[in-house]
Amino acid sequence: MVTQSHGMNPTVSRNCPRTICRWSKLAALTVALLGAGTLSGSPIVTLQSPEKCGLTHGPMLGHLATTGIRVWVRTKSPVEFRVRYSEHSDLSDSRRSDSALTVLERDSTGWVELRDLQPDTKYYYAVEIGSGLADTRVDGQFNSFRTLPDPEVLRDPRLNPKGLFNFSFEVGTGNQQWREAERRLGRPLDVTYQTMRRQLKDRIHFQIHTGDWIYEEGRDTSVEQWMAANGTSDRPAIVDLAKGITGVWQNYKVYLERGASLAAFHREIPVFVMYDDHEILNDVTGTGEVGLRVDAPQPGVSGRGPPAVARAKTRRADAEIEHTVFRDPALQAWGDYLEWSNPDVGLRQPIVFGRARLKAFSDLLFDPRANFRALDAAKTGTLHVQRGQSNTGVYEIIEVVDRNRLRIRPAPLVTEEARYSIGTNHHTRFRVGNCDFYLLDTRSHRTRHNPDDPHDPAVTMLGSRQLRWFLDEIEQSDADFFFVVSSVSFTIPHDNNAASRGGTKEESWTAYARERELLFDRFAALDRPVFLLTGDIHNSFVVRIGPQIWEFLSGPHLSSNHRMSEMGRVPLSGSYLSQGRPVEIRWGTGFLDDAPRPREPSYCVVQVNNVFNSPDARGNPRWVAYPHPQVIFSYHDGVTAELKYAEAVSTSSP
Repeated sequence: MVTQSHGMNPTVSRNCPRTICRWSKLAALTVALLGAGTLSGSPIVTLQSPEKCGLTHGPMLGHLATTGIRVWVRTKSPVEFRVRYSEHSDLSDSRRSDSALTVLERDSTGWVELRDLQPDTKYYYAVEIGSGLADTRVDGQFNSFRTLPDPEVLRDPRLNPKGLFNFSFEVGTGNQQWREAERRLGRPLDVTYQTMRRQLKDRIHFQIHTGDWIYEEGRDTSVEQWMAANGTSDRPAIVDLAKGITGVWQNYKVYLERGASLAAFHREIPVFVMYDDHEILNDVTGTGEVGLRVDAPQPGVSGRGPPAVARAKTRRADAEIEHTVFRDPALQAWGDYLEWSNPDVGLRQPIVFGRARLKAFSDLLFDPRANFRALDAAKTGTLHVQRGQSNTGVYEIIEVVDRNRLRIRPAPLVTEEARYSIGTNHHTRFRVGNCDFYLLDTRSHRTRHNPDDPHDPAVTMLGSRQLRWFLDEIEQSDADFFFVVSSVSFTIPHDNNAASRGGTKEESWTAYARERELLFDRFAALDRPVFLLTGDIHNSFVVRIGPQIWEFLSGPHLSSNHRMSEMGRVPLSGSYLSQGRPVEIRWGTGFLDDAPRPREPSYCVVQVNNVFNSPDARGNPRWVAYPHPQVIFSYHDGVTAELKYAEAVSTSSP
């Protein structure tokens, strides 16, 4: 069965592994005459270069589970592909996944899900296109992964009644790959991924990337350039409705091509991922602030315009709004390249793009090609009128009037036909053993902050719907440990010393202190360890916020570091008052203002210790649950892997 990867979450049919019949002698002779590589053991298959197969990027792994995993690829043009996988390192006795398609509307990307795998088992795999396998081996070995353990297999009524197990993962942020820095350093910028793959392969189960997987490069790629590069005369509607998406697609390709070690890492380490500002545009904010829009001219209003200073301020504000409304085209591309790796727990729907008729001072949006009745209000974000138009800005959907009409707020100011998009939810969750993971979206529903009052109740980082969902989820959870992924820091400011320059930049939760304090109060009520895994800032911090509430900021993987003045001049250890909240900084990294812009990458390994092995008299393993399990966070130098700092927290920690 062929399944296509359309929409937010490409549909993949259930996997039905089957034994592959041996090729005939004629087929084997054909392979030999072609001079292709072969696989030992079971069926003889063609092993070709990725270029010959048409594979341009990938494979990448994501959505790891006990009995499944997803495999992503990008191809030169839309094709059918499968995945061969086996428990043997030479791919002997391999099985085949169902087929899937890469789709032009998704930049010829697609993914397939392997199901019915054995738990806690190492598998080797390769991508099959046509009659051959793409040779994406690393160090001469087929790519591999390990599934998560199964609690039912490990459950023992006396020694391990919950079926707990140990597992580990890596967490980090910031993949900046600017060429000039690479030339200055004299080493590949993605050296951290080389170090991590060498040190962590077969030792960790997955990675959590907290955002800024890309930085803006290649964004000027036009639709025509994209079509030429892909050898197609087709012009999918998405490239015109989501204007600028071809440049974001190019950005991901640039980073996968330039970052050879990054690409190799993702072939073997599954990822869960959240996005931050650079996946959209730098410092994007206000995406959820209804009424935020350009200072559009009103019909019938004449005059020479505002004074020069006011015009300059308006231009700056308009430029920020242009960033704001690029959310959905950029996140459509993020979905094509990365979001497929996250579980959809029923919160998302496809992002909607269209072209509508807007009438000045009328609150009705009309799109004759739309089907607004298909919208699920609980999964719908703000509506954006896209960049470069008279009504560009952020709007709220008040109601679906009929199939083709929406009632929106505020009413447009100018009559025009305009491109628009309707956002969706990107937050999600997953569970591993006794640990709940929550990936929060700090950009899609965020309003602008109030620089004069960080405790302003009118501002929000998460938006009311995501906040309610998250609070309900943690209240109902029976997890022993909570891991909360936020792309921005909870306690460390990220203002880039804006105040000294007359600016108001503040990216962190410190600018949304009222909502942050609400979360801290709820975390405290759980009376179980809560670990905030954060990013955005290009340094690492360990912060004890309160009894059993910790922030672990990890980074950067590749990006240049921030100076201390860019983080509110926070101390690197000791007591600190974070917007009225006393916290203890156990350890941090940063640099003095007169230091050259440094690049000292790091990564953090998180080890969850739930059980210990006490073999029986015959040497068989017996996994015994700790009375108080622990989580160990260890920070390492991204070049040398040297240990920088470690912190251990258990369920009994005060």
